[in-house]
Amino acid sequence: MQEITTLNRQRNKAIIKQAKKLNTLLIENGCTPIFLKGAGNLLAGLYEDIAERMVGDIDFIFSEKDYRKAIERL
Repeated sequence: MQEITTLNRQRNKAIIKQAKKLNTLLIENGCTPIFLKGAGNLLAGLYEDIAERMVGDIDFIFSEKDYRKAIERL
C-alpha cells in the first residue's frame, strides 16, 4: 500500500503542476477554466494528503463564449 500511495502522490503532484500550467495558459488568453472532480479537488486543497485521491486526468469547463478561443490555444 505504501508503494501505491507514493506513486499516487507523485502522479497527483504532476497533475497539479499540469493543471496550473493549463490555468495560466487559458487565463493569459482571456479564458477562465473551472476545474472539476479530482483535479479540482486537488487544486482546492481538500485533502490532508494529496495521495488520498486517485486522479487520472484533468477535467475542466469554460464558458461557451470562450470555446473557440480556448480550443485554439490548447
